[in-house]
Amino acid sequence: MPVPTADDPLGRVCKLLLLRMGPAFVRSQSPFTGSSAKSGLPSREKTPDILYPIRVCRHALVARTLERRWEEALAAEQRLTAEYERFQARQPMPLTAKERQEIAQLATDVPALWCAPTTTAADRQAIARLMLERVVVTVDGNSEKVTVNCHWAGGMRTSHALRRPVARLDQLSDHAALMERIRHLHALGLKGPAIAAALNAENWKPAKRRQTFTAAMVRSVLHRQGLPVSPRLSWAARFDRRDTDELTVAELAARLAMPATTLHRWAARGLVTARKVKVLTHDLWLIKADHTELERLRRCRESAPPSESLTLHNS
Repeated sequence: MPVPTADDPLGRVCKLLLLRMGPAFVRSQSPFTGSSAKSGLPSREKTPDILYPIRVCRHALVARTLERRWEEALAAEQRLTAEYERFQARQPMPLTAKERQEIAQLATDVPALWCAPTTTAADRQAIARLMLERVVVTVDGNSEKVTVNCHWAGGMRTSHALRRPVARLDQLSDHAALMERIRHLHALGLKGPAIAAALNAENWKPAKRRQTFTAAMVRSVLHRQGLPVSPRLSWAARFDRRDTDELTVAELAARLAMPATTLHRWAARGLVTARKVKVLTHDLWLIKADHTELERLRRCRESAPPSESLTLHNS
């Protein structure tokens, strides 16, 4: 390679580089001082001045490349360190020996752990999932009675009786006894609020999601039973010329456990022996229903409507 002179373009570039870097920088970056003999590189004295800046530039480029690689390695290390710290933050803290001892003590007293004020609903669910293997729920027909059989870890089994909400009173397992008790209290002259208070005191439970009876609920039951729900006389009680075994539509509907509207239709069509009387401004149907007639109507209610041959009398 020909050695450039000071007048060549390359020589002028080298001079500019020397002036730009300064003598101190050139001396500090020079690889030819001190250990030039050992490295086998030509010393500065044996190298033309015009080539020295080129060699300095070449070694400076190598230094910048190494510096860039070092900075990239440091950045990668910082990223890995940050990712590891985030991973560590997501991991549960290791338990100390004291904490392990406290957990072992609580495991021997599950009721205390369950009832502790610091135990949340989620904690109780986790405990139940660990201890329960199987839960069998059995409903008694369509009533409110429910039996829950729990199969625990270790082979133990327990049975629990629960009460579920139902839609209607007649779904209750004690419906007949409840109706009899309400009729008895009504016969004693108690009103709706007093009957409701007595039922609640005796621990009777209504249907649906209520825990106590109300006066409105009692009045509704009395109305469906054909019983007066207020202290004033009913229309039937105001009529004193009733024949033996004559019942009002509401009374007969309560005995047959059927809608009163159906009996009204039967009376209007002449399907039952009935008469319509006037009580003040109110029309009242009275239906002849002795013991034999009641049995026949019950059978007809269960199978088909009564025969068209029944007669209707108006008075």
